[in-house]
Amino acid sequence: MERNDREYFRRVVARGEGYQQYREPVSDDDASIGDLLKSLAADTSLLLRQEMSLARAEVRESGTRLQQLGRKMAIAAALALPGAMAVTAFLVIALGNAINSYVTSALIVGVVLLVAAWECPAPPHPSPRTPGGGRKKCAPSSANSPPNAEERQHGHAKYRRE
Repeated sequence: MERNDREYFRRVVARGEGYQQYREPVSDDDASIGDLLKSLAADTSLLLRQEMSLARAEVRESGTRLQQLGRKMAIAAALALPGAMAVTAFLVIALGNAINSYVTSALIVGVVLLVAAWECPAPPHPSPRTPGGGRKKCAPSSANSPPNAEERQHGHAKYRRE
């Protein structure tokens, strides 16, 4: 490959201008093994540079999309938070008028919101462990429960002496 071709390929890869059309393949009769190996090395090098350029462009594009999504989420949160506070204030005042105690109504609304937040399910996501995706309901943790007979017999990690 000539020096001008290398410079052109560097510019193409750096700027992402596109791909150079390849010249006609050299026939086996016209080229020596050395020429074929040089051509193979040059083509491989060009291919690797082009793939790296493509990967950089894809990363840049996904970063831009992620930035736009983050910006939208921040705007949505900034708009939703005052709305949620207004609804909460309305609930406290309405319940306070109904039971004639704003302190008690604030306590009741606060506890109800905390329980609702605690019990709010996580969004389902596909999981290889659960058929059909989604999360399984969590069973009570057995981390603090005493070992059963089989665990004692095989040496449960918690009770194993080292």
